[in-house]
Amino acid sequence: MAANILARDFKIPFADHYSIDISADRHIRRVFTRLGLTAANASLEQVIYKARTLHPRFPGMMDLPCWEIGRNWCKEHDPECSVCYMKDLCPTANGKK
Repeated sequence: MAANILARDFKIPFADHYSIDISADRHIRRVFTRLGLTAANASLEQVIYKARTLHPRFPGMMDLPCWEIGRNWCKEHDPECSVCYMKDLCPTANGKK
């Protein structure tokens, strides 16, 4: 997480970013599951691998947006799907899950 913050927020130069992974906390795991990117019982490694697949040059770039979605709208209880900016792409918000 520290390397991700240094690269993303403080623009510290790195030779590459492909080894800076997503920090798969509970918010990110919930968002990945509800978006249909990973299974509900996905391991930490599976969430990280999916982020690497989606953004191979800098998997950690997905960390902040997914965390914010999970923290603000895609809550564990009573998610606010109608105001989430992923609602059009989300199978859970569209009743497909």
